[in-house]
Amino acid sequence: MKNENIVSYKEAFIESNCLYIVMEYMNNGDLFDKIQEHQKAGTYFKEHVIWIYLAQILKGLKALHKSNILHRDLKVFI
Repeated sequence: MKNENIVSYKEAFIESNCLYIVMEYMNNGDLFDKIQEHQKAGTYFKEHVIWIYLAQILKGLKALHKSNILHRDLKVFI
């Protein structure tokens, strides 16, 4: 699926009884990375940034649901 708010799936494989899922590379990391950065620095997200991230998540979910696709993980383009 091609959408600016969805990270592309590339492939999946099993090795040593572990499932590996290869996804599109995110140059600036994901939301979890940004949360950790703020925690380490003792800072908070600015409100307008939170709204931008939320809008990206909701647009991606809307596109997936419109195509009847299930999701397992939510990421944000930073």
